[in-house]
Amino acid sequence: ALAQAALDERKLARVFFVPAARSPLKKKGPLAPASVRAALIRAAIRGRSRMSLGRWEIDRPGPSYTYQTLRRLKTLFPHRRWELILGEDAWIHFRRWYRWRDILKGVPVIVGKRVHSMGGTGPSPVIFLKKEYRPFLQPKSEMPWPEGFLSEGAWTHGS
Repeated sequence: ALAQAALDERKLARVFFVPAARSPLKKKGPLAPASVRAALIRAAIRGRSRMSLGRWEIDRPGPSYTYQTLRRLKTLFPHRRWELILGEDAWIHFRRWYRWRDILKGVPVIVGKRVHSMGGTGPSPVIFLKKEYRPFLQPKSEMPWPEGFLSEGAWTHGS
């Protein structure tokens, strides 16, 4: 829902879901293998022509830093306009991210507010989507979505 809201409101050409190889901020608990997380994302976006899996972080070794991915994307695709989409839950912790000030200087940061917002604060400037979204919830009996599904770096590029 967040990705679709961003596509519609920001008039984006495509949204890339970019799962982290390993988040430096998540040190507790087991992490689903990269192949499983990639498969979950592919299943979630199947049939959505403007949504893709971006493997820029998951295929490289070591911790994933959004700042480094941003620099790489700007080098690989210098003529594209990139935006970073975050859920409100990730935005609240954004100041803990590696080089967060440089991220804010480098790309627009788009934050989706959840229905029944947590009301958190974070660094400015950011663009909040007008429409609130409901996070996708699965029954506990099914395999869970990877933690931070969108907050691990849902990158977009405009047309």
